[in-house]
This record gives sequence, structure tokens and C-alpha cells, in this order.
Amino acid sequence: MDGDIEIKIGDNQISFYNNDFELVSRLTDGNYPDYTAIIPKNTVTEFSVAREEFMTGVKLVSNFSGRGSDIKLRLKEGGSALEIYAASNAVGENNYLVPARLKKGKGFNETAFNWRYLLEGVRPLSNEQITIGLVSETKPAIIRPSGDDSLIYIVMPISS
Repeated sequence: MDGDIEIKIGDNQISFYNNDFELVSRLTDGNYPDYTAIIPKNTVTEFSVAREEFMTGVKLVSNFSGRGSDIKLRLKEGGSALEIYAASNAVGENNYLVPARLKKGKGFNETAFNWRYLLEGVRPLSNEQITIGLVSETKPAIIRPSGDDSLIYIVMPISS
């Protein structure tokens, strides 16, 4: 890409271009949905895990997920371990234990998530530890860097 980039701004669009490319963006008219309505105000259970180890477990177990790409999370051993579990009639089952630290609540039975959505929320975080907050098996979960409430990722569980 050689040369200067020219920028043009109109009432409802902006364009960037030079000799090699042109990029146009339009402003859509309307109101943005109230996203704050889906963010849980309080969690029942919160636990922290090592980010890299959690991602490794999700990737390994995902090979055994079914058509819905679902994996299950279960707190084990009084909250000291998180079990990541998947089973499929076609390929079998697998589980992976990640050391966890229960921060709030008594734990939960199990919650199913699409493994791709879990990784999408965890991958860009830079902290070594992440905190996962749950309300119930059917309500949105919150994932955030441990010790940092300025960034949150909301992921919906898969209903059984």
C-alpha cells in the first residue's frame, strides 16, 4: 500500500481510500439494543481458573463434543477442581480437570456451553487467571479477568 490515505466524511458515511483500496462505512439508523439487560447483576457461583489450562482443557475435550459443539462444566471436589466434560455417541467421551478456586457459592451441578463461544471469550484475555460467574444452568455466565471488573464476556449456556 503506497501513498497517502484520503478520508471523506459525509452525513451518514465515512470513506478511506488511496490508489490500492477503498473502504466505505455507513452509519445505520436506529437504537442499539439494551445490552445491560442480559448482564447478570449477581452471580450465585464464582470460581477462578488458570486461563491457559482452561483453554487447553476446552480444546482437548471439544474433540468429543456432539453436533451442538457442547461441553459441560462441573465444579468438583468442593470447588477445588473444574471438570470439563464432553460425550458423543460417535466418538466417545473425555474429561479434563483444571484446578479451580471457589470464590463464591457452593458450586453447581453442570452447565453446558458451546466450546467455541467459551474460547472466543477467553482467548483475548491477557490475565493468567480468569473468573467465571454463574447464576444458573440456563442464565448467561460471566467470564472476566480475575481482579479486573472493567472487562466482561457474557456467554449463554446450551439448554439440554
